[in-house]
Amino acid sequence: EVLFASSRDNYKFLAARETKSHLWEVSMPADKGFAYFYVVDGVITLPDCPFTENDDFGSKNCLYKVDM
Repeated sequence: EVLFASSRDNYKFLAARETKSHLWEVSMPADKGFAYFYVVDGVITLPDCPFTENDDFGSKNCLYKVDM
């Protein structure tokens, strides 16, 4: 199970779906930046991301930034 959580919707968990090529995907509007992380089989996981921030729990979140 792969869940996606972001600051865009107050970290509500969204279920990712597995594609035919065995990648996991979730759709999120990309018109403004947000912080995010994944939960993979119950474990909080960060992908390789160029931008991060410290969260309130001693860990990090990835940051999605929009260049405008």
